[in-house]
Amino acid sequence: MNMGPNISQMTIPSRMAYLSAVAAYVLELARTAGFEENEINQIHLAVEEAVTNVIRHGLEMNPDETFTIVCELSDCDMQIRIREKGVPFDPSRLPRYSPDSPLEDSSGLGTFLMKESMDEVRYVNQGRQGKELCLVKRLKKRRIDGQMDSGEKMPPPAESQSLAPKEYTIRALIPEDAIEVSKCAYRAYGYTYADYIYYPEKIVEYNHSGLMASLVAVSGDGELMGHAALKFPYPNAPIAEIGVAFVKPKFMRLGLFNMLINRLIEKGRSMGLAGVTGIAVTSHPISQKMASQQGSRDCGIFLGAFPSDLDFKSLAGKTRQKESGVLSFLSFNRTEKRDLFPPAEHREMVKRLFREMAISVEIPETGMEVQSHSENPSRIESSTVSVLNTAEILVIDYNDSTFEELRDTWRRIRLEKIDVIYLFLNMENPHCARFAEQCKGIGFFFSGVLPSGASRKHALILQYLNNLKIDYSLIKPYSKTAQDLIKYIQASDPDNT
Repeated sequence: MNMGPNISQMTIPSRMAYLSAVAAYVLELARTAGFEENEINQIHLAVEEAVTNVIRHGLEMNPDETFTIVCELSDCDMQIRIREKGVPFDPSRLPRYSPDSPLEDSSGLGTFLMKESMDEVRYVNQGRQGKELCLVKRLKKRRIDGQMDSGEKMPPPAESQSLAPKEYTIRALIPEDAIEVSKCAYRAYGYTYADYIYYPEKIVEYNHSGLMASLVAVSGDGELMGHAALKFPYPNAPIAEIGVAFVKPKFMRLGLFNMLINRLIEKGRSMGLAGVTGIAVTSHPISQKMASQQGSRDCGIFLGAFPSDLDFKSLAGKTRQKESGVLSFLSFNRTEKRDLFPPAEHREMVKRLFREMAISVEIPETGMEVQSHSENPSRIESSTVSVLNTAEILVIDYNDSTFEELRDTWRRIRLEKIDVIYLFLNMENPHCARFAEQCKGIGFFFSGVLPSGASRKHALILQYLNNLKIDYSLIKPYSKTAQDLIKYIQASDPDNT
């Protein structure tokens, strides 16, 4: 199994005459990667559109300019990065093309064709280094359904197999387990989980790079029964989310889920983490109760975090709206007391949440927050999770341009029809309170807090519902804190005031 990507690049003059040479280079690599002919045609279309836009619009047909194509091949996808230092532009302001538009109106057609042809299209502003357009195409035959026979795709049997606990072991994942983990996810969730889990090579890559630490349960005869993992926002992060947890349906009644979660908690402690997080569904209280019994304390609620087609069978049946999640945190150590700067209206709730998590913080009195921005460089990161149709924005450092950058990102994500945007603000920065008030002005409202959740700094979480309606009566909180949080968040929601 290939453990790393193959990367090649070429730098090309900004001339249309080189378009066919660029296409030939990319398409030959695509054939080498193993794409089918129809997929190669789609890549060809996207590359032609992207390169044409760079030459004509980004570099304004200047033959003295150059741009660089970087191709990265992995076991399960191809990433094509086009880098140039042309005219700045805001991708959120690109015209939106509709197939129903009049024939003579082709505004935005190029971007539309790229998005239709590729699995991901990302624009990255690199400041003084220019811009990067990243096109991603996944190898469908490397996805797990391309490696399963028809029998393995059949619905699981209704009855549970009975095994005594002594007949299985829990251990760290090895590369050979990955394909069975993907099959297990498929059998448990179909294709409603995050995309990477259906590519065995990605599971191995994430474990190798430090983005995941997986545990598997394996029966005495070698059958993989279940999987769970610590998920890290970046390698060597101080906190991790307990998740990616699923058990084959026939092993559901053996208590494997709890065993895996408990072992992950032990693993997190042994790694020296500050703590672990969990997100429990709110259609029923069972998973919330489990987290509470393990010592986790609720600290936020993500509205509309999961798909609307989840089926909890006898527990709650099918969900009637996008499922919300209760965020909880289990603290492993007592870090030094930190100063926090939440907006005045949330000061008491923030104090309460950190107190219940037994994490020491100091919150200055009202009026002590800094009212002007700093000269530090602005730091904003954003990402989307397509299968959940949600997005996250992380703000670490603030200056006079930070809110405008945030608003541009917010506009772009709204145009992509993302349901919910979760905003993580560095609450240890004295400018947080003022910045949060600005965000409230465009519709963000309280979601919760996350210790060490903003690049090692304690985070204030806000959320924005993008034309998503939430029936709060369908949310079933378990703990008193979660019950109070639901009421508090509903009162903050601008659509419910």
